[in-house]
Amino acid sequence: MAEEFTVSASDSELLSYYRRKIKFQSDLLSSRLNSLLTSQSFLLIAYASAMSGLIGHWQDPFALVFPPVLAVLGLVLCLQAWPGIRAGYAVIALWHRRERELLTRDNDLNASDYLPVPQETTDEPDRWFDKQSKEGALFTKQAPLVFTLTWCYFAMLPFVMYMFA
Repeated sequence: MAEEFTVSASDSELLSYYRRKIKFQSDLLSSRLNSLLTSQSFLLIAYASAMSGLIGHWQDPFALVFPPVLAVLGLVLCLQAWPGIRAGYAVIALWHRRERELLTRDNDLNASDYLPVPQETTDEPDRWFDKQSKEGALFTKQAPLVFTLTWCYFAMLPFVMYMFA
């Protein structure tokens, strides 16, 4: 059942609601990333096992079938995970923007619930928070790209080994 707030909802209840939404979306994003990493690790182990079993037997037709199929499967899983990860970050950004608007509007909430900015920074709080969020999301956002490029390389490797063996 979806939670709905009316105009009479207090700002502190609204802030709590926004933070629950942010936590839910963050947990969902974490689950997506964990699923991607788990699937990639199993596929990488299978790929490495298949390739190590082919050492010295690169002319075997099996070398041109099984490892590339695993690489294509890994590539497809990366391409399927990528939009979900990007969408998760977009939704989290929306809820953070609403949270910051609420905190900016209500000074009482702002004094007690806004993230502290380290003393050594010269950035304003919103700019500092955006910078930290981007740096923290770098791995999650780039993991599908790294795996995609890696699987493209791995898909071609058996054919190269076949031609030069």
